[in-house]
Amino acid sequence: MNYEQRISNAQKRMKEQGIDYLILTPSTDLLYLTGYRGMLSERLTCLILTQDEPYFVLPQFEMDTLYTKLSLKVTCIPWEETESPYEKIERVLLDGKKTAAIGAYAPGMVMYRFQKKFSGWEWTLANDILDDMRMIKSVEEESCIKESHKRCEKALYRLYEHGLQGMTEVEAMNLLETYCKQEGLNILNGFNMVATGPDGALQHYDSQAVEIKRGDPVIIDFGYEYAGYISDITRTPIVGYASEEVKEVYSIVREANEAAARAVKIGETCENIDRAAREVIEGSGYGPYFTHRLGHGIGLDMHEEPYMVEGNKRILQDGYTFSDEPGIYLPGKFGIRIEDILIARPDGAHKLNDLPHEMVIVD
Repeated sequence: MNYEQRISNAQKRMKEQGIDYLILTPSTDLLYLTGYRGMLSERLTCLILTQDEPYFVLPQFEMDTLYTKLSLKVTCIPWEETESPYEKIERVLLDGKKTAAIGAYAPGMVMYRFQKKFSGWEWTLANDILDDMRMIKSVEEESCIKESHKRCEKALYRLYEHGLQGMTEVEAMNLLETYCKQEGLNILNGFNMVATGPDGALQHYDSQAVEIKRGDPVIIDFGYEYAGYISDITRTPIVGYASEEVKEVYSIVREANEAAARAVKIGETCENIDRAAREVIEGSGYGPYFTHRLGHGIGLDMHEEPYMVEGNKRILQDGYTFSDEPGIYLPGKFGIRIEDILIARPDGAHKLNDLPHEMVIVD
């Protein structure tokens, strides 16, 4: 990744928006700009980017670690345990009336202490600087997201081959995680969910010791990190056989997923991608059972801008990467969701995962 160019682009945006300081604590925003995520703790660690120079504030004893992980040229402001890092910052940076943008992931404690020390500053969020940069994925970023999905898909196929009937949701979830680890994925930054039968009607569900039975649709929603970038896949295999109702609902969700993908065009609005899927489901009489937005952006975070949701009039640009995950959730019965990750390109949507949409029957 070209972190020097990212720093330069951020500084250009700061000048355009009249921002004097960009302050990022350990987070994916920090990772995006520098290649270094850092460890969030009570000890202040942060990047302070001015319009001309990057500064890195950190405990003195972590200097060696920083140098091994950071390839950027930065001016460090190390502080000892007996010192106040905010006083050291004050000696380097000019006080007075300044405008500072702070990362959305900064702890309230950090925000409070900055505001107390620099009472004359005006504050805003860093999102206006970083979101537009992070939404447009480079070819290198696209490659990382594709590789994460490729490895997840191998793990999912192994779970299919193992079979689901008779296992509990938790057992299936843990086995899938084991397979993902074996495929070289980072489990620390990811998510998985297995929800069988009526549990599948609960969109965000904490898997339980519930037995997976013959005839159950099983929502499997998972994704993990490769080289810092996250995958996110949902498929709904059916155990043993599918009832006519399950077949009908599955077909509608598949049609909605594919309608949204066809609607992806540079210059189209995010809300219209959501509408394309929603119109299919509403037209089939299941509108009240599609209860969430169509999708979310993805990259270094599982959920990030842009969001495919009614009211979001943001215009799709080349490189926007997001999920396409319509679902129908019938309380007390089952749920069906099919999720792909799409990247907007001049010739339309490109899928970053390769799993087919056909219904899968597993043992």
